[in-house]
Amino acid sequence: MSTYQVLKEKTIIQLDKTIAFTKHLAKDSLVAELQIAKDRLHSDTLTVVVAGECKRGKSSLVNNLLEEVICPVNAAITTCLVSTIQYAPQEKVNVHIKQDDAEEIETIGRSEIQQYATQQENPNNRKNVARIDIQIPNPRLSDGIVFVDTPGVGGLNASHTSATYTFIPNADTVLYVCDATSPLSNSELEFIKRVARDCSNLIFVITRKDQVSDLESVVSENRSKLAKTLSKSPESLTIIPVSNLAKENYLLDRDVEDLKDSNFEELENTLWKFLQRERGRIILSRAIASMVQAIMALKIPLERELDVCSSQNQALIEQQRADLNAKYQYRLSLMSNRAEWQTKLNLGISKIKINTQHRMRSGFTAVHTTMQQYVKDRQLQGRPDEIAALLAAEITALMSQIDHSLNEQAGTLYQELIQDTGLGLTFSEYRSSGDVDFDDSVSLESRQGLLSKVFTVARQATFNGTVGGGIGSLFPGPGTVIGAVVGLIHGLFDGIKQIQTNDRNFTAQQLTNHFRPQLTQAQNDCDRNIQLTLANMETDIREEFRVQVEREIRICDESIAAMDKAQKASAEEAKKRAMEIQRLLAQLKELYLAIQAIAGQLNH
Repeated sequence: MSTYQVLKEKTIIQLDKTIAFTKHLAKDSLVAELQIAKDRLHSDTLTVVVAGECKRGKSSLVNNLLEEVICPVNAAITTCLVSTIQYAPQEKVNVHIKQDDAEEIETIGRSEIQQYATQQENPNNRKNVARIDIQIPNPRLSDGIVFVDTPGVGGLNASHTSATYTFIPNADTVLYVCDATSPLSNSELEFIKRVARDCSNLIFVITRKDQVSDLESVVSENRSKLAKTLSKSPESLTIIPVSNLAKENYLLDRDVEDLKDSNFEELENTLWKFLQRERGRIILSRAIASMVQAIMALKIPLERELDVCSSQNQALIEQQRADLNAKYQYRLSLMSNRAEWQTKLNLGISKIKINTQHRMRSGFTAVHTTMQQYVKDRQLQGRPDEIAALLAAEITALMSQIDHSLNEQAGTLYQELIQDTGLGLTFSEYRSSGDVDFDDSVSLESRQGLLSKVFTVARQATFNGTVGGGIGSLFPGPGTVIGAVVGLIHGLFDGIKQIQTNDRNFTAQQLTNHFRPQLTQAQNDCDRNIQLTLANMETDIREEFRVQVEREIRICDESIAAMDKAQKASAEEAKKRAMEIQRLLAQLKELYLAIQAIAGQLNH
């Protein structure tokens, strides 16, 4: 089991304990927030795209990683479509079929996948399939990992390459599959160079390691070529040779020697390390932050009530009440439409809009320039479908970069609003002589530093996959901006066959006349989607900020109410209640320390 899987399991256990404790205190709103965090933890996915040229063993690799035959494999079979494979309690296979500007979903059985997904039974995708979504109750997918099996690039069909490019920017990790018996080609290296631009988590898998006598030389040669192509040191590249045949033999006879020869254990361990680097850390950080916020919301009112029950210092109690009232009134003022943060939000969105529009205009200007270079290339003039695939890749890369930039800017703007207004209550804000120290062995400064990384990651990622209806997220479907690109890619291919010429090659002018309006349409449509995304972004940030303010108003309100209740209690009642509160705080401390330990492992 990987570190991510272990930490996720521990996080779920602590979420369940925190929810149970919160239910015991009858804090329904907090229970609802924690349940949302738990549901999101279960539903968040880690996307692995498997790419490479035709006949390199990609589908066999996916089957062997899942230890189940899902993708069609045969010496005579070539995958022609993108297939996504993810966990579900019940098996279901949905085929997305393009119908003009819409999509029709057809549910099929597993045995029918080959009829849609292979070049042999669906030549040149005559059935107009956009992709196949496969859901299976495979325990190896239960932690949220989603595999994307792609058609071969640089081979039979340029649209295959284009389809693969569309999924790359949204990958958490790319497994690039090459063959020990075939040297890396120039087309492969060019594709890898483009992939590296959009996904930094690249693992190079060399299949058929059992079919060469000098595997070390093959790995060394590939390492050298890749290092030169990517301008990286050879040692920094992750290259793992495997044998699909040995893994298949292991699945048949369970001979551990076959498993060792396959080298799949090293591949799986490395894959999980890559997945945990970024996306996995974000997923767990959000859940941890939700638990810490809940514990904080429970702890502060209990401590204020304990102060009243235990303290004879009336002046101190009145000072605490005054401080809470001041915080309460300040947070109420933040709910006003005239609050200063509203202006900062509007200015921030305007700045993001200007930056994004400039970036998109510059990007499409570069795409037009690149198109002119392509149509004048004598070798490419005879392959307009390849030009279309290359342009589709350029647009996809551009919009993916804008997607990621928008998500990052949204997270940064939200973080700045929280900091500028002093929101995000910390334990230190409310500490007094009667407070229960949650960790006597660690200084408050160190304790806050340990969790500050988690909160920073969680807040920066607040809008990932949510802004604009899910931009940058491929599951369950393309997001707002990328979704526009997916549709426009088909326009680049449409009409190519209608270009008439007496020459073997199309003329540069004919190709320009075809591609220029398609690129202009792409830019217009992407611009409209970006405007929609920005509008949704402003709404989402405003709503998330208000939720945070309301959460802190509730903490102040409950703290004041708890103090009022305690002041009305008799001496005997106060003594009994103080003992009960100390017991509850001890339980909270235990929960907090367990969560802190997970955060420490996550940041290690």
